[in-house]
Amino acid sequence: MRKPHCTNLPYMIWRVACVDGVLLLSFAQEMDPRDAPVTAWDRIRVRVNRCVYPSRWRPLLRRHRLQLSLKWPNLPPEARATGQDLA
Repeated sequence: MRKPHCTNLPYMIWRVACVDGVLLLSFAQEMDPRDAPVTAWDRIRVRVNRCVYPSRWRPLLRRHRLQLSLKWPNLPPEARATGQDLA
């Protein structure tokens, strides 16, 4: 929340998108990111993506895939555990 005497808005996520398994965040307060070197905004984006599970960098573990396939047997084939996963 913005304090009454402040003129700046609080940090705010302006846009969220997902492209090729990467969560893309845009912040209202950041300047054009193409013109700047690595910024604190970039570090926030990296940290957020490191915490997302499953993701491109943290694939679903075999035991979690098995738990999902046992709990929801009607999942599409790409989400179900295979015999190879269970070995």
